[in-house]
Amino acid sequence: MKISLNWLKSYIKDLEIDLAGAEELAHRLAVLGFEAESVEKIANTFQKLVVGKVIEKEDHPDSDHLSLCKVRVSDDEVLQIVCGAPNVAKGQTVPVALVGAVFGDFKIKKGKIRGVESFGMICAGDELGLSDDHDGIMVLDDKYEAGTPLKELFGFEDIVFDIEVTSNRPDVMGYLGFAREFAFLTGHKVEKPEFTIKNTSDDIKKYITVTVEDEKACPRYAARMVKNVKVQESPQWLKEKLISVGLRPINNIVDITNFVMMESGHPLHAFDYSNIENNEIVVRKAQNGEKFTTLDEVEHTLNDEILLICDGKKPVALAGVMGGLNSGITAETKDVLLEVAYFNLADIRHATKHLNIFTDSSKRFERGVDPNDTEFVINRAVALIEELANGEVITGICDVYGNKIEEKEVELRFDRTNKVLGFKVDPKDIVKNFEAIDLRCEKIDENRIKVTVPTCRPDITSEIDLIEEVVRLYGYDKIPSLSRSNISLEGVVNKEEADLSRIRKEFVNLGLMEVSAKSMVDGKYTVPFNGKAVKIEHPLNEEMNHLRNSLLISLLHIAGRNIRRNNDSINIFEAGRRFELLENDDIKEENSVAVLLTGILRNQAWNETEVKYDFYDIKGLVEQLMEDRCYSNYSFEAKEIPSYFDQNESLSLFCLGKYIGTFGRIADETMELFDIEQDIYCFEAALQNFDELELKNRFKLKTLSKYPKVVKDLSILMNEEMSSEEVIKVIKKSGSKNLIKIEVLDFYQGKQLEEGQKSYSYRMTFQSPDKTLKDKEIDKLFNKVINSVTKQLGVSLR
Repeated sequence: MKISLNWLKSYIKDLEIDLAGAEELAHRLAVLGFEAESVEKIANTFQKLVVGKVIEKEDHPDSDHLSLCKVRVSDDEVLQIVCGAPNVAKGQTVPVALVGAVFGDFKIKKGKIRGVESFGMICAGDELGLSDDHDGIMVLDDKYEAGTPLKELFGFEDIVFDIEVTSNRPDVMGYLGFAREFAFLTGHKVEKPEFTIKNTSDDIKKYITVTVEDEKACPRYAARMVKNVKVQESPQWLKEKLISVGLRPINNIVDITNFVMMESGHPLHAFDYSNIENNEIVVRKAQNGEKFTTLDEVEHTLNDEILLICDGKKPVALAGVMGGLNSGITAETKDVLLEVAYFNLADIRHATKHLNIFTDSSKRFERGVDPNDTEFVINRAVALIEELANGEVITGICDVYGNKIEEKEVELRFDRTNKVLGFKVDPKDIVKNFEAIDLRCEKIDENRIKVTVPTCRPDITSEIDLIEEVVRLYGYDKIPSLSRSNISLEGVVNKEEADLSRIRKEFVNLGLMEVSAKSMVDGKYTVPFNGKAVKIEHPLNEEMNHLRNSLLISLLHIAGRNIRRNNDSINIFEAGRRFELLENDDIKEENSVAVLLTGILRNQAWNETEVKYDFYDIKGLVEQLMEDRCYSNYSFEAKEIPSYFDQNESLSLFCLGKYIGTFGRIADETMELFDIEQDIYCFEAALQNFDELELKNRFKLKTLSKYPKVVKDLSILMNEEMSSEEVIKVIKKSGSKNLIKIEVLDFYQGKQLEEGQKSYSYRMTFQSPDKTLKDKEIDKLFNKVINSVTKQLGVSLR
């Protein structure tokens, strides 16, 4: 934000600062929290420029568009000047650049133009930096005498600070707010501008009604009207102020709205009242796909989260961003409707990001303006329009303010302040500094004060914010340095990060490649997965409008992109956050892990065929993970399988009866959503489930048995509905502690068996830790297993 010292002096009297003093002040401003990116001195001295009187004008003898003028530049000097402006005429008072005048890199010299000598230049407004007009020369008031130095009319000097304002300080986005901080720094007082509205007539209710359909998006909307204005060029003082901060003067009405915005920090907008249909203003949300053309002649497509200012029939402005081409101020405008409003910050941010429009107005609204300075702002603008445009002010303000935004009251404890800061600040200094920036203080007791925070300071909501103000006003450069420290040098282990790090290492050791993806995804991809997805209120773009409710969304996106680029071997995993919206609108966050396998496991070679990933690869990976973690008593069961997994080719992992996760092939419907046509095998689990197993699966070291192992095979015939896992559970339970291993050896289902039957062969390994098992003991154990299986499950031996 550019701060003109001349403009600042309008609110801080007796302020005398030269360039050297300004540069020192810039350093002090930085300590206060406002870094000055530059300090620039502006000097419009208009050397070699004077007032001239055109006493003769003739056509150039060798040109059909040039004029040959005789211009008096002093009582005793008349110059011959060739001029190309179409509006030059005899009798005009004009600015003249004499020989030797400099415009940037261009210097006025005596020369010939089409064979005729010229001894200067009659200037246009833009050549002098006084306007943007280059359609013709600038015509001055006839009251100025020939030879009067132009610097006496338009010359000025100024010092301009280019201040970086942080996003949490909207109160200093205007001169009055910045003046408050500046006055605190220099020990001066701020004088708010005084004004009067001289003449009012009629009643605003006859001219306009205001309806706010969404009070959350627009808590306050005020309108006021001025009739019979004269739209013309602004006076020089107003143009100078706007030019000094980088704004282009347009006309007196628009310039006044820009001036008051810069003064107060609160944007306002002027409508041509003749374009407001049905004498009505309606504040509403746009409809999806609705079109609107802004002042810059660009047509925009809106959505239903963008706030519009409408009349009785059509939109006339994008709320807080930019006015419409159909209602702007023109040279023909006679009646002006002024708007001063307070809009919800989030709605303005959404509009600017969605439409890619960033204006001085939106920059202030999306940070937060003061909802309670509305009357001052609109009356200040009306008074200036009355003064500079000869307007007739209509009595009254149409002000819709349903739920008033009140000032906050926050308690501050002195002992808490000193503890947080690490040094003592005198309570008297705290109160004095607070009062200097309009934070009103009331003593509660010796240790506490109640601070009333004005609505222009939305950044102060709690005690810690006040403590930050204490040290800011005290001076960061005054904080005493301490030589002692009681900081522990012992590292603090974050269990959550440690768990994530552990499982990442485990999957890397299993040969998988780690990926890291954004948590924001398109909402359509969250539909198949468990848990209601969290919608992002103001997404970066339409493809990142929800938080993922499963890590598989990210992995499937990555797999799809790789498959389309002919990467045929994908074995990846991710460990990170998933999000779920609960019924009470709370958001559940949990760490999760997901694995994805697809494509070619081993390429074809001279001695083997190509091998692709299948169900048993993902199953083996899960088994290896459980074995590496020394988890016992885990099983795979065909239940609690989420719908996005194929129900016939997926299993759930259980341990000690608790559900851990699911692995298997992704369902065809889910793969269609991600535009994937080949088989995808995945594993998904919440890390919290593993944490609970840690407490129940504490492994113990034991010596390896030196006694021999005995291997026994068992073939069983069973109904096809029965799972092998049921048989394994019974075998484990009846095999005693000497049964150290059981695995599936063979499976058969075919013509040699009756319809509806299948056969499994199991290999059991027996071993004692303290003796050699005898044949009788082995036979006894083996028979016990057979009896248990046949009686409990109703199967038969094969």
